[in-house]
Amino acid sequence: FGITIEQQLHGAVELSVLRLPAGSHAPEMAQALERAGIVEYAEPDYLIHTQQQPDDSLFQYLWAHRNSGQSLPSSVNNGSVATSGQGTTDADMDTAEAWDISTGSASVVLAVLDTGGQLDHEDLRGNLWVNPGDSSYDGIDNDGNGYVDDVHGADCTGSQTRRSAPGSGLPWDEDSHGSHVAGIAGAVGGNAKGVVGVNQRLSIMVLRFIGIYSGSTLDAIACLEYLVAMVDRGIPVRVVNNSWGGANFQRSLYDAIKALEQRGVLFVAAAGNQNDNLAVEPSYPASYADPLYARGYDAPYPVGEPLNNVLSVAASDPNDGRASFSSYGSNVVRIAAPGTKILSLNHQAPEDSLSTVITLSDGSSLLGWESSGVNTASIDGDDYFSKTTAEFYLHSPKFDLSSFVGNSQVVLRMRMRCGGFQIDAMGDGDRLRIALSADTDGDGSSGLNRLSQDSYIATDSDDAYIYLLRNVKYWLTCGDDWRVAHLIIPATYFVDGAQLAITGTSVGNNGLTSNGGVDIDHISIGAVADRTATGYQVLQGTSMAAPQVAGAAALALSLRPAMAATELIHRITETADRIPNLGDIVSDGSHYIPRLGDSFYDNMSIGGDSWDAALSDFGNEPEGWHIASDTLLGRKHYFWQLSPVALPVNQVRSQYHFALVSHHFDLSGLNTVAFRTTVLSADFPDNHSTLRA
Repeated sequence: FGITIEQQLHGAVELSVLRLPAGSHAPEMAQALERAGIVEYAEPDYLIHTQQQPDDSLFQYLWAHRNSGQSLPSSVNNGSVATSGQGTTDADMDTAEAWDISTGSASVVLAVLDTGGQLDHEDLRGNLWVNPGDSSYDGIDNDGNGYVDDVHGADCTGSQTRRSAPGSGLPWDEDSHGSHVAGIAGAVGGNAKGVVGVNQRLSIMVLRFIGIYSGSTLDAIACLEYLVAMVDRGIPVRVVNNSWGGANFQRSLYDAIKALEQRGVLFVAAAGNQNDNLAVEPSYPASYADPLYARGYDAPYPVGEPLNNVLSVAASDPNDGRASFSSYGSNVVRIAAPGTKILSLNHQAPEDSLSTVITLSDGSSLLGWESSGVNTASIDGDDYFSKTTAEFYLHSPKFDLSSFVGNSQVVLRMRMRCGGFQIDAMGDGDRLRIALSADTDGDGSSGLNRLSQDSYIATDSDDAYIYLLRNVKYWLTCGDDWRVAHLIIPATYFVDGAQLAITGTSVGNNGLTSNGGVDIDHISIGAVADRTATGYQVLQGTSMAAPQVAGAAALALSLRPAMAATELIHRITETADRIPNLGDIVSDGSHYIPRLGDSFYDNMSIGGDSWDAALSDFGNEPEGWHIASDTLLGRKHYFWQLSPVALPVNQVRSQYHFALVSHHFDLSGLNTVAFRTTVLSADFPDNHSTLRA
């Protein structure tokens, strides 16, 4: 066997420690020694790990990692977690057990395509990806990829109106959704603070295409193009999480995800929260994995095959059941993961104090502003702008934002109160929009051209413009109380010649009472000072389930970095637990929940590559036979297998013999190649005979 004795132990046990030949597989060699009858028993020297729980202060509420039947989180207020209900013991992903083998790796890059991230958060900052080609905020596109200061990712919002201006690399979150999702996959572990992600160590690339409430398909594609370009530059992005979706099939988005498939990038998608059967009501991008709807069932032409890199995820609850809101579908959803009462990171608005402040108005005067339907008003000596008609707009004088070059976060800050003005997130009722343009081409001509009541375009056709707020989310549907809004300004606009437009329409209130319209006060722009954000919140949805699975894939990659997207999907789904009769998620009326215990890590070695890639070509298949494979003792075995239509025995023998002698195999890098002759009848003495080379 080529084995040498390394050490002998005499005492409590009689053992010999053996050194195996280079390239040997310890479990397989141990079985060979036992079969040879020269040892009483043989076994590998397995690694043993400490059973240590992370010291993160809120770990007890993270039932997805370890469910002991504990009380479940329901909300967070000033750092205090309220609870309601209890879980079921072991209805979790076994993440805590998985950490005994791997806690993740900073060499694995996971992209989160969402609303951005709270880049200064105490539980995220340490696990952010750093662009090796543009690692500082200096206002320069150092790596020449079209994005300024893309230190941790890119802000792709407004891509379709950016014209020739560079993109922004400041993907700050102003919604909280993206921060929450990123924390589930990879919040820093072992820092005695807050929560911990599925990966305690990870490199998260933050990609922002959703602003307040919604984003466009073009912006999503712009982020995917950024991602593809980074992969082509050698950045090892292997997984992208997508906790978003819509009902419309789009060929352009299909093609963008296809480009990731061609590069081996796993695309994890949330199934949706409408309790829909996706076999009937598709949701994209999750349904790009569906054999029917990936072809564009409602489109006028077929597109192609389902995307094999898309893994669609439903949500499970703390009792291993399907979450009541979760969409499902036997043709598309492969896995369910914890998605209810999930505690993770929260967006934290900037403090009141901003540096390098440009004050556009304190509400005391409209001097220099173009306006309609707006008057100045005052309450207790506090001046503000007040809407007086059903339609209104405010256009600012031009101002210079070039002093903000090199800052990592710049925001438009203003106070608002809405009174009877009910701002509708879907835009069907009252609307409020805020647009910004600047002299991004540097020719001295800039401004905003008002096309209609709430539609704008840059005066100079080469300048960029963006809606900082297009339709506002529910948190600005306020009453009589003043609230502070902070809206992110992309680095693209850190130039001179900037102009701001605030416009609105009210269909349900004429705004003639003292607080019946929209009141706006203290409009300013400033840089956010360095700080450490500490916010946390509880959310639920398939948006929370998807990053659990994306995180599991990243854990696998920490041990075997070269696993392809299809291998990752197979590993996650085939080692999952089948939960019967709890919702029609897959075709047998069951659903599957990933377990990251022993079977998840079976046959993985640190730093090892996929064994499958070593054998690339079996040549042409003989008549009546096809290529098959299985895994035994950690090694992939390829073999000719008889097709369902049986052949005469003499033809079986001749065909198999032909296959052995007429095909050439590249054996470089393989430790053992086994040619197994398996005749499908127990009557033949050569059944299961094996030849080794």
